[in-house]
Amino acid sequence: MKLKLKGANVHFLNWRRGVILILGLLFLSQSCKKSINEESSDPPALSGVKEWFNNQQGGTLTRSTILSSLVPDWSHVEKFETEFTTVYEVELKNPNRIFLTTDKIDLSNAESYANKSIFKLIIAKNKKSNLFTGRYMNVVSESDTRTNVHYNNVKGFTGNVIFLSLSSNVQSVDSYSKGRIDKNVYGEKVMLNSREKLSVSYTDCQISAIPAYGQFCFQLDGFPSYCSWQIMGFTYSVHCVASDAPMGEDDGGLSQPPLTPPDVTPPSIEDPCARKAMVSAVVNNSYISSKNAEARTATSATGNEYGYEQRVTQVNGSTYINIPIRTDGSTNSFNSYFTWDSTNGYTIGDTHTHPAGSAPSPTDVFGMAVNLNKQALLNSGPDGYAFYTNNVSITVVTAATTYVVTVKDWSGFQSAYAAFQADPTMYNYSFATLAQNGGTEKALLTKLGNVLNVYKKIDGEMKPLAIDENGDVSPIDCPPN
Repeated sequence: MKLKLKGANVHFLNWRRGVILILGLLFLSQSCKKSINEESSDPPALSGVKEWFNNQQGGTLTRSTILSSLVPDWSHVEKFETEFTTVYEVELKNPNRIFLTTDKIDLSNAESYANKSIFKLIIAKNKKSNLFTGRYMNVVSESDTRTNVHYNNVKGFTGNVIFLSLSSNVQSVDSYSKGRIDKNVYGEKVMLNSREKLSVSYTDCQISAIPAYGQFCFQLDGFPSYCSWQIMGFTYSVHCVASDAPMGEDDGGLSQPPLTPPDVTPPSIEDPCARKAMVSAVVNNSYISSKNAEARTATSATGNEYGYEQRVTQVNGSTYINIPIRTDGSTNSFNSYFTWDSTNGYTIGDTHTHPAGSAPSPTDVFGMAVNLNKQALLNSGPDGYAFYTNNVSITVVTAATTYVVTVKDWSGFQSAYAAFQADPTMYNYSFATLAQNGGTEKALLTKLGNVLNVYKKIDGEMKPLAIDENGDVSPIDCPPN
């Protein structure tokens, strides 16, 4: 028997064998394919991610949350890698068309809001500890570009990126304009363990709610289905201002009564040129200049980070205490120690080297926020508090240049620090991916340029940096003093 196929005479047996061979080869090629988007069988790494998420649903994450109707689409997962973290971005099915907005809306316009909103599940795995963390990302665009936004890429995006915990509480809201952050609003403060809960005293808490809208549909027998838009519930943002009072020794381990910050409004210096003269004076100080050169030489010889604290002898003083440079024996970390007393000095900054030549990192600059709530500083009253906020800086020395970072908006800076505290792993991953795409200077300015002044020594002069209209990092030409 012969079978005629497209004008060719082929023996049926040979044709059947050929089909079987082709199918076998296709099967093998699909079996060897290392795609993370396979539905039939998950790669081992993705299986671990799914298992972790399912455990959250069955444990501390209950399915009664506002976002409980969101269902991961495990066939559409993107994976991003850094040195220390693997991040999985999972698309979510949204059958109820949930969307968040702080706008007061007319429900007749709900459709347009829903069309501009998309949710994704972000799960990060620490490569060292193998521990997972997760949260939701809600991209709310001013246009239809939301589908082009990824956790590590917001190029050209205008709108809001909202991060929420798996229990549906808002952690942070980043407002973007053409790919640049122009406002950051923090959400909940996540406590890590029971000891931290005991050791932190809250002095002020604020709770705000963001409504979650969705589509509710039903159908009666013999009638077409009917859908209406309504508020499905609320997501909550909780922020508490805390002081880190030491653990009491005779009060059963409870914290001491908190001291609120002195009644001082930290300055908001919007123009970085206003601080240029002060920054230049510090960098060019003979003591500071000598210490920076010593640290740079030590790093060049060993490859490790070296540093020291900038401490003065008194509040409102300008005489530095001689602090020997030191190293923790690491190529990528240096621990600074804060003091605020007449014996050890008043710490208004720290300096350390970066062997790789990178700009300051979020962890570096957030040290200024950590020290703001130190009990010794709070105890020093308005004069001490104002002296710290007016003068504190972080200096990073590389083989080629020197960076100095100061705070220009303390309220916004503390908000950004709260967002960092909520999920340091995710925050650092976001910074690392930005740095991969545009360098550490641009990453720092993208994340924190709205609340910090960043200065760089260029041709012997400290100049403030900014992202220009072309998206490049450029020095600002300040007028002569």
